[in-house]
Amino acid sequence: MKLTKLHLALALGAALLTTSAIAGPFNASINEYPTRVTSKDQAEKLEKGTKLAFACTSCKTVNPIKEKKTFLSWFAPDQTHGCSGCGGKITVVSRPGAKSGPRTVNTHVCTKCGDKSAYACAGHM
Repeated sequence: MKLTKLHLALALGAALLTTSAIAGPFNASINEYPTRVTSKDQAEKLEKGTKLAFACTSCKTVNPIKEKKTFLSWFAPDQTHGCSGCGGKITVVSRPGAKSGPRTVNTHVCTKCGDKSAYACAGHM
């Protein structure tokens, strides 16, 4: 009987450790990319050397992107991208922007996580 309680306590401890290990890197990594990039115009104006990523809040995935050309492909209307977290397909939905803002505003939609869960983001150099 005591051995069973010990196993239960160890399993609970391992579960808590695993949960905090999964949540930790997402929070730490996403903090490196505080600026959401919602249009191709905005993405094109980013300075050389800016840290770029694609993130999904639902499955807690942050994918750093090394090349600006690859980053810009997330704004092409005919492109789909795979989400490494949930395995869903992400597409861009474009809509007209405000008169004073960008010409087009993009929202990323994941087939598994839904609308507005995925987004492009940038950080400091």
